[in-house]
Amino acid sequence: MNFLAHCALATDAAKQWHCNQKEQEGLVAGAVIGDFAKGLVNPAWPRPLQAGVHLHRKIDALSNQHPAVKTGSNRFPTNLRRLAPIFLDLLADYHLANRWHKYYEPDLAEFSRVCYASIRVYQHYLPQRGQKFVNYMERVDLLHHYKNWDAVVVGLESVLRRLQQPPGKAEVISACRRLTPEVETDFVQLYPDLRAHWQTWNAFDVIAAPQS
Repeated sequence: MNFLAHCALATDAAKQWHCNQKEQEGLVAGAVIGDFAKGLVNPAWPRPLQAGVHLHRKIDALSNQHPAVKTGSNRFPTNLRRLAPIFLDLLADYHLANRWHKYYEPDLAEFSRVCYASIRVYQHYLPQRGQKFVNYMERVDLLHHYKNWDAVVVGLESVLRRLQQPPGKAEVISACRRLTPEVETDFVQLYPDLRAHWQTWNAFDVIAAPQS
């Protein structure tokens, strides 16, 4: 799952956990900040943000283990399968954005604005690289823009730039474009399972209670 799916699943969890506004803001912020928080979750952070990072990691673990992700990865050419889960993350946001009203009532543009506002509340907990990214995210309205294929291409190019020995850009983009219809079928199987999971698991339960 990429940023849009993480944010959307955070709002699903907030609803199922009957969160207040502050808690929901932390879950949504953690949906993005979790990508930049490595190692142990900082116990000095506000509890809603800690819960958001734990939720981010749980989503990643669930999606990585889901049969639909394994099926989707195996659709790629052999030399791309090691990186296929990363490509599938980006394609998940593309499919979610284009199927948005099948899952959610708020307009995607409005949902994106609410997400940016939540992230701003906790943005100062990010390292400089992360702050630069979330500023870029809001400036280009990335969450809303994921419905366009060019946002997927930009994301793929960003992934490949970070690799020491990346596969050919043209090959990756071509494979993702060709497999998009099949990956949508996998996404439709995966996403409802992730949305339903928060009925039985709560990120706030894995955080130590605050000292009185």
